Amino acid sequence: MLTKQAGTIPKREYTLANAIAAGGQLPVYEALCQTYVEQDKLLDAVSMLDQVADPAIKAQLDAQRPAVPTSSVEPGFYSQYMNVTLSGQGSLYVSIGDGFPSTASPLSGSHSPGAGRNLHSGCGRGENGLVSPWPFLAIPFPAWWSRWS
Repeated sequence: MLTKQAGTIPKREYTLANAIAAGGQLPVYEALCQTYVEQDKLLDAVSMLDQVADPAIKAQLDAQRPAVPTSSVEPGFYSQYMNVTLSGQGSLYVSIGDGFPSTASPLSGSHSPGAGRNLHSGCGRGENGLVSPWPFLAIPFPAWWSRWS
């Protein structure tokens, strides 16, 4: 939610990034991550949290981040249809094909991707607004996605 003090989202992003460069503390990192998520910049949010230079702040952020989404099927090549379950904390965003996950199209319930496509990557977003580390989940299809949880 934007406030009068926060200004526009790009201005908030710029201000928070500069605050981090000037030695910002934990709340600044949290706010920048949430700002990235509001703009559907999940890759930027994950990259920023993965590259925190201060070990104390990184440890605090890592402890608050949701776990990496997991798949019931190991990455590999499969020639049969199967049920695949994806699990993660909070909201789960998954890309099918070459793109990155997007907050604009979270997947839930059953999904049946076309043959030859693969689950590229997934990201969880916790209730605190922080995002999980980014796993690469390569599962070539055919497969039936039984559920997202």
